[in-house]
Amino acid sequence: MIFYDIIWLILFFPAVVFLLLFKAPSRAVKYLRFTIITLLIFALANLAIRLPDKTGAVVIITDRSKSMPKKSEKQLANMIKIVGKNKPNNSQYSVISFAEKAENEKPLDNSIFTNFKIVMSGNQSRLDLSLRQALSAIPDDRPGRILLLSDGRWTGDNPSSLFAECFNRGIAVDYRVIERSQSKDTFISNIEVPQDVQVNEFYTIRVEINSPVEQTVDYMLTKNNFKLYANKLKLKQGNNIFYFKDISQSPKIMKYQFKIIPSENIKDVFPENNTAKFFVRAVGAKPLLLITMSKKSGFGKLLNRSGLNVQVKLPSEIDFSIGGLATYSGIIIENVPANLITQTGMETIVQLVKNSGMGLMMTGGKNSYALGGYYNSPLQEVMPVSMELKQEHRKLKMAIVIVLDRSGSMGMHTRVDPTLTKMDVANEATVEVIKLLGPNDQCGVFAVDSEPHKVLDLMSSSQALAMKWKVLDIASGGGGIFVYNGLVAATEMLAKSNASTRHIILFADANDAEQPEDYVNLLQKAQQAGITASVIGLGSEQDRDAEFLKDVAKRGNGRCFFASQANELPRLFAQDTFVVARNTFNEEKTKVKFSGELKTLGNFRNLNKLVIDGYNLNYLRPKAYCAAISTDEFKSPLVSFWQANLGRVICYSGEVDGEFAKSFSNWSETSKLLSSMVKWAVGLNQGSQNLSDDLLVTQELKNGVNVIKLHLNPDRKLDPFAKMPEVSTIKSIKKFVTKDEKSSKSMTWVDADTLVAKIPLEGDEVSLSTIKIGNLKPFTSVPATLPFSPEFSMKNNSNSAQNIKKLAKMTGGIERVSLDSIWDDLPSKIQVRSIRSYLITLAIILFLLEILERRTGVLFRNRDFKSLFKKEPKEKQKTENSNSTIQSFEKIKKQKIVIPKTSKVTSENNKVEVQAKAVNQKDESKMVVNKDNNSLFDAFAKVKKKDD
Repeated sequence: MIFYDIIWLILFFPAVVFLLLFKAPSRAVKYLRFTIITLLIFALANLAIRLPDKTGAVVIITDRSKSMPKKSEKQLANMIKIVGKNKPNNSQYSVISFAEKAENEKPLDNSIFTNFKIVMSGNQSRLDLSLRQALSAIPDDRPGRILLLSDGRWTGDNPSSLFAECFNRGIAVDYRVIERSQSKDTFISNIEVPQDVQVNEFYTIRVEINSPVEQTVDYMLTKNNFKLYANKLKLKQGNNIFYFKDISQSPKIMKYQFKIIPSENIKDVFPENNTAKFFVRAVGAKPLLLITMSKKSGFGKLLNRSGLNVQVKLPSEIDFSIGGLATYSGIIIENVPANLITQTGMETIVQLVKNSGMGLMMTGGKNSYALGGYYNSPLQEVMPVSMELKQEHRKLKMAIVIVLDRSGSMGMHTRVDPTLTKMDVANEATVEVIKLLGPNDQCGVFAVDSEPHKVLDLMSSSQALAMKWKVLDIASGGGGIFVYNGLVAATEMLAKSNASTRHIILFADANDAEQPEDYVNLLQKAQQAGITASVIGLGSEQDRDAEFLKDVAKRGNGRCFFASQANELPRLFAQDTFVVARNTFNEEKTKVKFSGELKTLGNFRNLNKLVIDGYNLNYLRPKAYCAAISTDEFKSPLVSFWQANLGRVICYSGEVDGEFAKSFSNWSETSKLLSSMVKWAVGLNQGSQNLSDDLLVTQELKNGVNVIKLHLNPDRKLDPFAKMPEVSTIKSIKKFVTKDEKSSKSMTWVDADTLVAKIPLEGDEVSLSTIKIGNLKPFTSVPATLPFSPEFSMKNNSNSAQNIKKLAKMTGGIERVSLDSIWDDLPSKIQVRSIRSYLITLAIILFLLEILERRTGVLFRNRDFKSLFKKEPKEKQKTENSNSTIQSFEKIKKQKIVIPKTSKVTSENNKVEVQAKAVNQKDESKMVVNKDNNSLFDAFAKVKKKDD
């Protein structure tokens, strides 16, 4: 027995005193009271006893990766339901799904599993994560088992240590193997290629292909999306090896893809492992990338004449993925609008600058900065200047009416943030426009489906900002957007305004914009009244109603933007507002004043003679440096720069090639200044990335994990770093990067001379890691990607069902043929259970019995309480009764019994009988016979006979 609150046992002392002071009316009541008090004291002390118990917890782990048989989810769900249906009342079960992650489908409770709810990509089988989660779900004080429903494959870390932990905790892992047939699978089993090669060096690509039968397959090897080799290959049964040669004539990162197409006669089980991807890097000084609107850019020619290796490309020619941009040491954006670089491209550039040390430079012009759509863009995060629309620099009053599509399609959730709908993002973009306006500007808002619904009447921006909650509460309705009705309502509202600039922003679904009607005449009349209209379409230029929306913008003397992703809307709304304001680009000639920060870039002459023809109005951000500033009223930074994590960013607000660059190009120091700015930006990322002789970085793809190792010289005297090297990693998934997909971690020792960092990879994503080692220059590794999902890799056959069986057997688990029998095999475990509730219940019952006995005496009336516990033979009881009667007679004989004088008896026999009854009732008042009267014995005999 265990008392959890043993202090309460001290109450026994006052309880004994109570029983002694207040005597019970009978022994039965006394014993009942003592028992009740004892039970209550034990309940207060929380008495617990040890009991064997088989009720416990079962955690079901289900494999939902792509290597599982097709349509296996329904089979898995039915298996789980069988286990749950046969669950004992006091037991519980939990369900965990695993693929690239481990997710809890059902908590450990008494609820019923109905079906899988969590969607998984299935590109990996992280059995280690699911086992760790299952172990944490089973309480330490309860019996438990784990049921694994899988094909026996895993990726990521080896789960062997977790099986050992299951054994240590006494938790058996049962299994049921569900797998696809692999007898007819043609697959690429291995690709060997050097990670780094020298420029103009031939290198070999070794490809291994495994075939179940003799056959002929088609193959294709591409390099940076261009066909390198394509032909047929004859395969024998088993493993086949082929070699391909290639060369790189310039430093770059090359992306290869090798693909085979098996014979039509063979039904391939896993077509997913017929295509493999990999990267090769030609080492050397990386080139610079100049993104411009014209390949004849004078800026590019100037930089090349300065000795820089610059590649000039149009936005449409660039691969904005990590693998495509990591080839360059720096990026220069020359007066290119943000929408041509794309949201994905800007996000990728930001991550490369911050985490791999890439340099970035931006020049000015009417397609750059705020006018180009970079306000609220991803690039704004790393730029040393801000681009807000400050009221003190405004000269004209402006009125804007925003017409929002609130049709049914706006209720769909966005891809970037599933918690937000397209309508939510459009509402936030509208509020962003209101924030940009000055206190003298006006704003109105309509929400349109089949009819326009006025959300905000035309009012000052400060009033509109105070009522922004009305805008944020706009919800999608049904049907499509009636464009004509929306334009009519917006035009009528703006006609009441006296602002010099009156503008409509129409937001519509590019695939669901209805009711054109007579919009041509409407927009013509609006233009005559000085009202312009721009369109922001959610979708692409290939959508059904895109041409109609572009025509609306053209006839409204405005611009038309298309947002393929809803998260681009705030940037596009703001960009149109900047264009309408028409004061973020100063077209007047301005003298330039240089500061002492210019020495960071180099030494220059004739600094007081520079005049520029125009520039973008920007504002210096805190902690940024300014090397040149305008001398006009705006005092705007013209040359600004700063460090953005590992990378450097520099901005020039003037135009370098075009209408507003004539005066700048005639300055004697132009070439030197521009080349110095570029060289400063790429300074940390220029030249080769060879480390010192004491250091070597290698990386290897192993079971879905990119393993990066830093090897140190075994003969070193000291480590070349004061703190542990850090690895910063950025990842892309199908050319899409988000801020949440970057990570930074410290390397760990694996032996005396080697440090390691492990980066798990999923699906098609590309990973680029940069190692920062003390004060040394950051080292960027080769981009890493999985040849194909490790789910379909046949190279390592140890991750098979047989290995799962061995690991499960180590824990005492078995192959669970009968799923419902798992409850019978839960181990019996001694459980310490509190019996407080039972003690209280029993005390209440006894208390009721005590009241009954005290009030009625029906339970133990005229009985000796002790005799209840003694069972004696009936014959012995009769003998004892006879002996007691004789003893009573003997006592009576020796006594003198006096009969009161008032008693009157008429006959002798009656008198004797009355006297005998009196003796039997022990009533001395009626006894009138002398103690030596022999007739008294005869009377007793008669009474006894009569009673019998």
